[in-house]
Amino acid sequence: IARPMVMWSEDGANFRERGRKKELLVLQDECARFKTNWELADGPADAAIVAGYLREAFDEHGAPLVLKHDGGSIFHEQCVTDLLDEYGVVELTSPPSYPPFNGKKERSMRDIKSYTRALFENRVGYCLEERIAIAMRDLNDERPRPVLSGRTAAEVFYQTQTSLPDRRRFKMEVETRQLELEAEAGSRTEKAAARRRAVIQVLSGYNLINWRGDVSTYFRNQTGTN
Repeated sequence: IARPMVMWSEDGANFRERGRKKELLVLQDECARFKTNWELADGPADAAIVAGYLREAFDEHGAPLVLKHDGGSIFHEQCVTDLLDEYGVVELTSPPSYPPFNGKKERSMRDIKSYTRALFENRVGYCLEERIAIAMRDLNDERPRPVLSGRTAAEVFYQTQTSLPDRRRFKMEVETRQLELEAEAGSRTEKAAARRRAVIQVLSGYNLINWRGDVSTYFRNQTGTN
């Protein structure tokens, strides 16, 4: 992804604290690797918690053009879909059984888990939530990234924001292209991928994607974005 605020990804990770299950929810900007919000929920997070932490991030930073997620049922809950409609955010579902499409977020989750584990082993932080907060500060504000030319995630997120396409027009273009791709589809697999292909093609038309690797013009599951 070429600029901040174009696409955010959302995901959760399981934790335990004193034998109790916790779910860490994290929103990440796909260009800057900046964590725009996070929430530690008791047990599996419900739709109200997800909608609440999404709204909090949108109000603080503005809403992204696209929100990428794993397609879980929670994103079909009314309070979540209404929120995304309110802010004009286009949904993008990651391909099933293809984690590399969400690779930056997967690496971030591993970083958070390994960092909080090290803090726990060194008796730093009073509780899990405090250790996660320390990890987030490190990943956002303190750790220079070679992939970001030696800058921190926060520096890229705040210093390189530029104007983006009108979101209503963008959403209309995605929906129009999706209908075209569904009409052209020769299989159920291609029809199911129409939304994802439409988002990627429209973003590419605005030069908002940096392509890497051997990319097919058919935008199949192996397509990668940076």
